Amino acid sequence: MGSVELATGYFQLVPSMQGSEKKISDEISSAVDGATENAGTAGGKKLSEKLAEGLQGWALPALAGGMLAGLGKGLYEVGAVFDDVNDTIRVGTGASGEALEGLTDVAKRIGRSVPVEYSKIGTTVADLNTRLGLSGETLEKVASQYLEAGRILGQEVSVQKTTAAFSAFGIQGDAVADAMDNLFRVSQATGVGMNELASSAQQAAPSMKTLGFSFEDTIAMVGAFDKAGLNSNAVMASMSKGLVTLAKKGEDPKQAFQRVTGEISGFLEKGNEAAALELASKIFGTRGAMQFVEAMKTGQLSAGDMMKSIGATD
Repeated sequence: MGSVELATGYFQLVPSMQGSEKKISDEISSAVDGATENAGTAGGKKLSEKLAEGLQGWALPALAGGMLAGLGKGLYEVGAVFDDVNDTIRVGTGASGEALEGLTDVAKRIGRSVPVEYSKIGTTVADLNTRLGLSGETLEKVASQYLEAGRILGQEVSVQKTTAAFSAFGIQGDAVADAMDNLFRVSQATGVGMNELASSAQQAAPSMKTLGFSFEDTIAMVGAFDKAGLNSNAVMASMSKGLVTLAKKGEDPKQAFQRVTGEISGFLEKGNEAAALELASKIFGTRGAMQFVEAMKTGQLSAGDMMKSIGATD
């Protein structure tokens, strides 16, 4: 069944095959009638050519090569694929009736554009619906993002880890698609996996939200710190305590972070590394301060927007 499923992503086979038995039969009959004027090798060649022309958008890869003996088996496997997808979604979500039909339709549409096995599509659709309550076009877009990112990065994007991070930051509905884009951008810019970024963001969520940092801010910091060789979880834990202390009257912690990192950068530009370390230690602790200042000296970190600092682009 794997070969049939893999074909669907590229040839849009499965979504277009439902109810097509008569179409295929008619086209085969027409091709055979036209091919009988020549026998032997020439006749066989013409038949395969006729099938390729007559079944445009309908033919199985095997049929396109003239393998008529596999038609019945191919149709059976196509039906089995649909049954498996339907069962996966039904069991995973508990949906039935129109709700189940709608989710299955989402999986079929994804199969027309993302070249992955239908078994993965069904599972992803079911999990995202269960964990985030997504449906319709939003579910289709987000599930496609998961599957395409996994295909490009060569690593399956964990629905469990990423959705846990989204929920921790209160991200829901259409906003999930933007969050997925940001995860992908930071991962590409820093080399930190999307699953690792999400796990660290979820762990830091309580303190980072209190300090006024968004999900995008948090994953950018995680990626930037990790890329610079810092223990992102330890640095962010220290930072959450230090920023509250350093914030001036009327200044929120996020603004304090931007101000203080700017001041550290200013000290380094003037060659005053001692002052930079002293100030950094009030946020990151002694050990973290040394690593942070060194990263700023080498250009691995910079003051201001962390997304720009790590080179994450739209």
